[in-house]
Amino acid sequence: MKKRTPFLLAAVLFLLVAFCLVQGKRPFRHLQGEDIAEARVTLTPPNVTLLVPDKDRLAALLQDVTLYQQDDSYPEYTGQGVLFTVTLTDGTTTELLAYLPFFVIDGVGYRTKEAPCEVCSQYANTLLDDPSLVFLESPPALSVTSNNATIGAYLAKAHWQQSGHALPTLPDQNQDPFPCLDTTATTATLSFTQKPGQILSVRARPLAKTDTAFVSIPISGQEIPLSPGIYLYEVTAYWKEQNGCGGFAVYTFSIQANPTEF
Repeated sequence: MKKRTPFLLAAVLFLLVAFCLVQGKRPFRHLQGEDIAEARVTLTPPNVTLLVPDKDRLAALLQDVTLYQQDDSYPEYTGQGVLFTVTLTDGTTTELLAYLPFFVIDGVGYRTKEAPCEVCSQYANTLLDDPSLVFLESPPALSVTSNNATIGAYLAKAHWQQSGHALPTLPDQNQDPFPCLDTTATTATLSFTQKPGQILSVRARPLAKTDTAFVSIPISGQEIPLSPGIYLYEVTAYWKEQNGCGGFAVYTFSIQANPTEF
């Protein structure tokens, strides 16, 4: 009997470990709404950040999140990512990414029980229906489309507010300040990731003639007319302050329009 004791202990230990793996862990099972000072969620796509209005609801959803073994292969997967940034009343901030079949905590991925993770994603998507929850941490991106081709505009400068404080917004030094779009069409369409309250101006000048003044051009909805040749365009847009964020931004891009189409 004594010789069998180590074998029995090992078997019991194995069963306990296996049971824990099957059962999973619920790291937020004690979380309450009153523990959360602020919560935001970023959905990608459509690359929108929203305030989470119901802290009790969020806490209840996170309580059910169940984690299994660690698995950091989540960057290899595609799909919608739902990133909750949760700040607790003790000042700590945690990033929680619901990304089926994973749940990621501060960059560490875990396999997760599907249903609770999916419910978190579904709840975040329902918030898209309320524009008042949009939280613009920085100026929205602008893309320009013409003749089924699209480029991203360059953020030249901005004056932006976040929670009542002016934030320096620096252009991306790795981005071409004058990204160029080739087209045979006579118009182009502007698309912001978050629609501005007002497009203040659209101006253009020949790209090569740096000593030439910009000239205002009309805009109809989100569509602008194009001039034949290679022109530099400048768009200035304004977002009214909402949830402590807003301001104006200036974008630039160039378009080479085929003159034979005019």
